[in-house]
Amino acid sequence: MHKVYENKDEKNMQYQKIKLKGGAEVTVDFDGRTTKCKGCGKPIRFGITRNGMKMPISEMAPKEWVSHFSDCKKADMFRGGLQDRVEEADRNQEYINNL
Repeated sequence: MHKVYENKDEKNMQYQKIKLKGGAEVTVDFDGRTTKCKGCGKPIRFGITRNGMKMPISEMAPKEWVSHFSDCKKADMFRGGLQDRVEEADRNQEYINNL
């Protein structure tokens, strides 16, 4: 679980709680660093949800943020968790065993 700083200057971090379009609330480190989405190449940041999970977010307009899953053309590349991949591997192994 990540430590959330209420004061953005605490520990020289730039953490700030923001509300995304749609109402979800995430904590984001606004230290100036962004990264590019591996799917579409758009600049993104990672917010931390209440559950401690990282969520890619993108800025639609100044101070208007949205979950990047909603505006990425290749979001399906990143959907599905470990359980989905385990089940697919099991199906593939069963198919190989029946050859």
